Amino acid sequence: MEQDVTVDRIRFLLACGLEGLSLRSMWKVTWLILVLFLCDCGKSSQDQGQNIRYVIAPSGLNLRAQASPASPAVKLLRVGAEVTVVEEQKEESSWQGLTGRWTKVRFEQTEGWAFGAFLSKQKPPRATGTWGTCVEMPNSLALNFRPDGSYSSVSIGVETIGRYTEEGDTVTIVGTHVNHGATYGGTRALEPGPAGLMRLAPNGQLCFADGECLCRR
Repeated sequence: MEQDVTVDRIRFLLACGLEGLSLRSMWKVTWLILVLFLCDCGKSSQDQGQNIRYVIAPSGLNLRAQASPASPAVKLLRVGAEVTVVEEQKEESSWQGLTGRWTKVRFEQTEGWAFGAFLSKQKPPRATGTWGTCVEMPNSLALNFRPDGSYSSVSIGVETIGRYTEEGDTVTIVGTHVNHGATYGGTRALEPGPAGLMRLAPNGQLCFADGECLCRR
């Protein structure tokens, strides 16, 4: 729409006629056309950025055919997925203890409705989500990284909580419970200690310093 307005303005200026203008006046008109074009392009980019949202539900978010949790899911979006807002309901709704507006979004070629409480204008950390052993085993370690920088872990039936930071491919647990490398029945044990470091590998896994890796659940 903004591009069309710019084209109309340019056509208007040209229709006014440049014939008979001095060289200096023609330069002024040329600069005016250029400024109008750049201003509208900047506005268009800004508006597009305001319509971008990111999925922050750790286990992913279903796009639904209608604005209702009972409506069939048309696609499951992973945490961190970037979507474009198409439409947003004015009325707020409550679901799963959260309040938000049902929002129609577009992901690639798919459109659907998502609950707004699970969307954010801020891109979540890449580690956000639930991680566990790549081969599921009883009592195996499970880590849950949340968009707000908190995490919880479960190992051998014991749950611990803490904080984490993310810089580049490095995830640092800064809570009071970190990995010491002890294993019980092939699973890791979490014990009090200094900060722990993990790395987001190119293959999408989350790896400890000794090479053992976790996969998204």
